[in-house]
Amino acid sequence: MTRRNNEIWREGVLVEIKQFDATWDMVRDERNMFLAESDAWMLPDRYEQLSSAQKTELTTYRQTLRDIPQNHTEANDAYDAIPDTPSWL
Repeated sequence: MTRRNNEIWREGVLVEIKQFDATWDMVRDERNMFLAESDAWMLPDRYEQLSSAQKTELTTYRQTLRDIPQNHTEANDAYDAIPDTPSWL
């Protein structure tokens, strides 16, 4: 699966899917946005209210985001590897 799909809809009907090429700037922007969105959950008062499973999921999610540049040599692969945000976040 790729995150780089642009869906084109007309009158409620999917008519085309175009795939775009990602740049490292796009990867960095997306990664930084997701890290920033999850920052508040790392504050001690919020983090301590999470279940053990949520803590693990959040920690893994954030580490995966931070590791993207080191784990991929191509921007398209890195962009596609951006993990889905935990549903409870």
